Amino acid sequence: MNSGDEAESGESHCVVMAGMEEDTRRAVLAQMRQAHEIAAVAGRRAQAMLSDLVCLKREGRIFSVEYRGTEYFPPLHLIR
Repeated sequence: MNSGDEAESGESHCVVMAGMEEDTRRAVLAQMRQAHEIAAVAGRRAQAMLSDLVCLKREGRIFSVEYRGTEYFPPLHLIR
């Protein structure tokens, strides 16, 4: 194999990995919710829910994912 083939193979690997990362990101974010969405399901005010979620996160009881400037939390049934 010459160095051109190796470079092409490396680039191909990077493209595959980038696609897998994007698929994973979409799958995870599809299950996550913004604080206002969780609040609507729980029948609570968005700001109060956000405050509770931030507290739970600080305690290490839940996590969040930030993507493009928006914070996402696990859905309500996973929080209780």
